Amino acid sequence: MATEGPVRNVMRVADALDAMAAGNNRLSSIARELGVSRSSIHRILKSMEAAGLALQDPVDGGYYIGPRIISLLGAASVSHQYLSISAHSELDALARELGETVSLVVRTGLEKVVVDEVLGGQGAKISVGHGFVSTLALGATSQVLLAQLDPNERDALLPLLLPEASKDALTQTRTRIEQTARNGYDISYGEYLKGVCAIAVPIRGYSTPAALSILTHIDSMTDQRRDALVASMQEAVVKIEAKLGAASR
Repeated sequence: MATEGPVRNVMRVADALDAMAAGNNRLSSIARELGVSRSSIHRILKSMEAAGLALQDPVDGGYYIGPRIISLLGAASVSHQYLSISAHSELDALARELGETVSLVVRTGLEKVVVDEVLGGQGAKISVGHGFVSTLALGATSQVLLAQLDPNERDALLPLLLPEASKDALTQTRTRIEQTARNGYDISYGEYLKGVCAIAVPIRGYSTPAALSILTHIDSMTDQRRDALVASMQEAVVKIEAKLGAASR
């Protein structure tokens, strides 16, 4: 086939990236891992280097993941496209059903990032915007993201997130996070934005903690409304998690 050569080269580039990511950084070890000659892999690596996909260390001569890949992975909107594509139709359906703005949020270090957002209904809706970055220390979404972490990792993060918090305050935060994990959602009132109620539910089965979030006005929130929102959000999450699971198989 006419495309056999180009397709083979693309596969070798992908295999070379896998090899470098696994710690095979010498030319000989990459060639051995791919089962090709040193001259063949040398040509591929030089082409990858020219495209920014690989980088040769001038000191040790090894090849490493290039700046272009690192730059793409550093952009949340790009590195989490897979999650956004899997979840967007459910965000859209949920926004239309509830008449509220629905956000898809992931944890990145000590912060959280909105990687997708769908505005709901007519009239003035609360929106933080696609790509919005905020601290992981405040709000219902933060609690839901932290609840997905290993307890040891979470305990190490909390003093960094809340450096001025007392021991009692850290204990209260841990207790709230544990309660969030048991409930399967969290809700906050004016904690991050004045007059705004936030509800978040976890999205499990992804490579990093993720959540579905809704921001609405506090004066519109009742117990009945809260329960209805949480139920609808959890139904949407089940569908998102099913898509993530199907795509990973």
